[in-house]
Amino acid sequence: MRIIDKVQDYKNQLILVLYNLIFSFMVTSMAQRLLMFRTILILLVVSAVFFGCNKTNVKWLHYDETNCSDRWDSNINNERLKDNVVAYLEGKGIKVLEIEIFSDGTSDSCADCSCKTGRRIKCKVKKRDVNDIKSQGFY
Repeated sequence: MRIIDKVQDYKNQLILVLYNLIFSFMVTSMAQRLLMFRTILILLVVSAVFFGCNKTNVKWLHYDETNCSDRWDSNINNERLKDNVVAYLEGKGIKVLEIEIFSDGTSDSCADCSCKTGRRIKCKVKKRDVNDIKSQGFY
């Protein structure tokens, strides 16, 4: 189960608990009401903290593949190229969360090592790794 699905399940369970607490709040004694009110207040604060910040802690960065000046072994096969890039970056301490290869870039009409092939490598990393991956030529 993906993390997003788990968060959605947690949200649904929290809504159900709050609904049950509010409904039962109407048919209980004063001491029980105070206890439930405190519980509801704590759940609302936790929910606001947990769901209120919708910041993402990840970022996608791109790299334009070159004919032969890349820092990892190049390969015509996209899957092997992905493996090579991930292995290289993880060797540098950069955790790659997702990787995609696109052939939508512009290729240079030259044979030099620094000429672009037209393939773009797109990596998703945690924000703490952004500066490190940028130092490897990603933008």
